[in-house]
Amino acid sequence: FMKTTDLAYLAGAVDCDGSIHVNRQRRIRPDGSFTFGYNVRVTLVQASPEIPELFKATFGGGISFYSAPSRKQSHGWFQWYASASNALIVLKMLKPFLRIKKRQAEIGIHFIEVLAEQHTNRNGRPLTEDEILIRQRLTQEMRDLNVRRSNYMFKGRLETPSVAKGR
Repeated sequence: FMKTTDLAYLAGAVDCDGSIHVNRQRRIRPDGSFTFGYNVRVTLVQASPEIPELFKATFGGGISFYSAPSRKQSHGWFQWYASASNALIVLKMLKPFLRIKKRQAEIGIHFIEVLAEQHTNRNGRPLTEDEILIRQRLTQEMRDLNVRRSNYMFKGRLETPSVAKGR
């Protein structure tokens, strides 16, 4: 059982350096037609491994190391990630403490639960038009929230929505 202060600390890290998003992958069927697979993913990127390792020790998931040899100043970065049911646990535990990405967490939780329910009730049948529309709507809502947040970047610094609105 985690202390409230630990969960608040981890939620702050996600609010600052994390991402909650929906991945949509195109999957080709054996007959040549295609479908889309959806996956909710929570990530956190840091220059040093300590916080990503804390996330992995707390929630599981994985850590990848990335480097950019073309950038002379970059020493690389560590990315912790959790997907699917693992992401569901993370989002449910951190949601009460998130301030900036709370709505993304709510959408992510709902999306994972919808995917699980649709999978359980399908019994091999194709998705209905309504099921596809629900997936597309949730994916677009998540994208809109994430794009809106990135639009507050001006001249290399992050401005809050209230400050950006006055521009």
